[in-house]
Amino acid sequence: MLTVRQTANVMVGANKEAVALAAQITGGNILNDRLAKMVIPQLPMGAKVFINTAPGKALLANAFAAGLVHFLPTNDKAAMASGMMVQAAMLELAGTFNIEEMVDEFLDGVTLPAMPTKAAPVDLTDLDLTGEDETQA
Repeated sequence: MLTVRQTANVMVGANKEAVALAAQITGGNILNDRLAKMVIPQLPMGAKVFINTAPGKALLANAFAAGLVHFLPTNDKAAMASGMMVQAAMLELAGTFNIEEMVDEFLDGVTLPAMPTKAAPVDLTDLDLTGEDETQA
């Protein structure tokens, strides 16, 4: 079992990672929307309908990201943008799957241990919320 301080440090790190991932996906959505606004008017009607679906958006994001990686292999911003675009498109595509049923099947039969009814007092005065690992110092 971890100490309260270790648990808090783990949670701070997890939240930092979550914020970074959320920002990347949000940025990817913005980039995908801007790309779609530029490309969709140039497409024939049938392709316009497809591009406005989750698989179509994933295809467009992947095609554009592949172009960025291929033609700008040393450009860090292009690499970051392509990753963000693909992540955002895949998240939207995954939303079309029945993930809830998959999670239900995965958790079927999993039980959590009973929570203790009385917890010991916890001293939070020396809690490090910076996320820095003291063992590296």
